[in-house]
Amino acid sequence: MTAFQTPRLTVRPFEPGDLDALAAIVGDPEVMRFVGDGQPLDRPAVADWIVRSRENVARHGYGTAAVLDRDSGVLIGWAGVARPPEGGEELIYGLARAWQGKGLGREILDGLIAVARARGVERLRALIYPQNHASAAMLARASFTLADTMYEGEADTHLYVLEIA
Repeated sequence: MTAFQTPRLTVRPFEPGDLDALAAIVGDPEVMRFVGDGQPLDRPAVADWIVRSRENVARHGYGTAAVLDRDSGVLIGWAGVARPPEGGEELIYGLARAWQGKGLGREILDGLIAVARARGVERLRALIYPQNHASAAMLARASFTLADTMYEGEADTHLYVLEIA
């Protein structure tokens, strides 16, 4: 993934040393309630995630990356463009609980769209739980449209799509 910065954030590929900080973030049930199956991840899953993310960056030029506070350099979340098995490029992002509600999600989203555009990605998708009103509003403000309601696991998810010109 091409690293990028926003006014308050640095986004860069994961490094092996990110394991402890990322495991703490994704081990928080509150952070993970709208991610994947809604369950926290354990340390081995996080270690595997970092390895796979680094492989995807090497193979495709983008993937999931670490989000750091620019001032302190502290890892505060993750963001990236994933390649799910069903195809297409999908945005994923999340922030540690202490960093939520500060407008950082929009900075991340704008940066990810710019990276996708620069990489020639024509269509981005995002899957969110219908109860995740903050993400739904953020995606709508960025011109994503609700394309479908899908059933995944034990919950409905909304598929949002952005056609990149």
